[in-house]
Amino acid sequence: MKIKEILTWAEGKIYKGTSSDIPAREAEILLEYILNISREKLYIKLYEEFPSEYLEEYKSAVSERASGKPLAYITHRKEFMSLPFFVDSSVLIPRPETEILVEEVITIAKNIKNPSVLDIGTGSGCIGLSIASYLKESSVSVTDISPEAIAIAKKNACHLSLTSLSFYCGDLFEPVKGLVFDIIVSNPPYISPEEMNTLPREVKDYEPSVALFGEEKGLFFYKKIIADAKNYLKKEGFLAFETGITQASHVSDLMKIHGFEQIKIVKDLSGIERVVTAVSSEQLPVTS
Repeated sequence: MKIKEILTWAEGKIYKGTSSDIPAREAEILLEYILNISREKLYIKLYEEFPSEYLEEYKSAVSERASGKPLAYITHRKEFMSLPFFVDSSVLIPRPETEILVEEVITIAKNIKNPSVLDIGTGSGCIGLSIASYLKESSVSVTDISPEAIAIAKKNACHLSLTSLSFYCGDLFEPVKGLVFDIIVSNPPYISPEEMNTLPREVKDYEPSVALFGEEKGLFFYKKIIADAKNYLKKEGFLAFETGITQASHVSDLMKIHGFEQIKIVKDLSGIERVVTAVSSEQLPVTS
């Protein structure tokens, strides 16, 4: 069979099995991954015979995708901020809306000489590593409670030739006690357990629940981070979050309660209030 014919079969299988709105493109991406070729080279080969030695591997990959497994977990690739990231099922797949958070932090950091940045709950490292990649003069530290996530973040740093980051495994601020930063950024777990059944199966059945769900209507980790953040921020340091739908105002209120000022909410391209930033009015004594 021709490559074009196999791609048509794959498109139909992915279309029937998933909620993907680009099944044809996903079929191509899987084949580009299996054959290790570019999109341009694939198009040149469309009417050639499908290489038989790769047929079963490709069918297996298509079946995985049709069963709901996210494309990025099959190819182990996801682009974020125009940078390539390795991902597997131990970390969240980077989302386009998170780029808004990174862009906002980069804008803030450009006004700080040699900014120090802490990324809490780094996962694949997409936030902290993107900041480090675009701001070479920055000093970036990343934390995650998952050893597997830290290992992947280190792997991505190596692939991106980023050698000056600091990696810490532990819960929230616990592994960075005694340190202070110009900026603290986080995309914490913010989906409430009650929302679990509303999620696509690609998310709820495959992505790590520890990185998705937060108690107290999704606000649990915001409360913990905001309550402790001033201990780890320099005077007039910045705190920046990604937030879920309807959460930005609640996070803003929490920031006000804890004395943060200059609170700013940034909407995503869909008009959803997606990012909240604020300034710490004072630095508290560092906890030991």
